[in-house]
Amino acid sequence: MGRFADRRSFLIAALGLVGALLPLSAAHADEQATFVNIDPMSVPLLKKSGDIDRYVWIFLSVEVKDKDASNDLFTKLPRLRHAFLRELYRGHLTRPDDIGRVDFQKVRQRLMKLVNTRFADYGIRSVAITRVDDMEK
Repeated sequence: MGRFADRRSFLIAALGLVGALLPLSAAHADEQATFVNIDPMSVPLLKKSGDIDRYVWIFLSVEVKDKDASNDLFTKLPRLRHAFLRELYRGHLTRPDDIGRVDFQKVRQRLMKLVNTRFADYGIRSVAITRVDDMEK
């Protein structure tokens, strides 16, 4: 390790270097970003035939720019949740190569398209799928 007397000194120096390499503007932008959890939603996973295979619980969070946007979004959550449910019930949510597994990228893209076209004034930066659970049968 050369000039570092022990591993602890080396790790502290390495972490300092990583911190110095991060853009300052990105670090400040993320300090204010806030995530708002959406209540879990029950959605169907379809078979290739279009029949329902099973239902899953999907957990979402949306990122907004700051606490004020979060407070503003809170009053609009019922309308946003309704639109998300309608979108999630529209067509397949699974991967084309593996029916039965949620295609996270496709679902996120569909929800972001919905946000950008119908809810642009809500201040939502991104949608995150935080968890998917099978429903008890």
